[in-house]
Amino acid sequence: MRDNCRMLEKPLLDDLFGIARESHQEEDFDIQPLRYSRNGYWSEKMPELGDKHIVLDKAIKGVNFVGARMGYPVVESAIRPTNATALAQGDGVPALIMNKVGKGQAILLNFRLLYYLGHRAKHTSSDDARQMLDLFRALLKLANVEPEV
Repeated sequence: MRDNCRMLEKPLLDDLFGIARESHQEEDFDIQPLRYSRNGYWSEKMPELGDKHIVLDKAIKGVNFVGARMGYPVVESAIRPTNATALAQGDGVPALIMNKVGKGQAILLNFRLLYYLGHRAKHTSSDDARQMLDLFRALLKLANVEPEV
């Protein structure tokens, strides 16, 4: 958006992420506000996922679940990589896109990460939570970011 709240013809960061948009269209999800629950987790009332999921298509060093389905819905359905690489997809839409920029990478997450909190709090989808945690550890390692502990 521009400063006068009108959409730009070309969003400012599309070149950085190596994507093009056919239109600006987000998936329709009715998300309720976050709140703190008694067990200490942030929780929210989010729509059921149904068959919405993402699949990691390409290997990332430190991630050993290529091909596994993770319960996270895609956000924007009308984007495609131009000079970037889609590492994961959801219903044929790029969900995790990596673009090499200079000596580093720009990574676009095109999925609703807020579902991680629900997976973690419910303990019913622990694979979804654990896989996302492993994915983020691997992405941070690619950026040479190591945990202090």
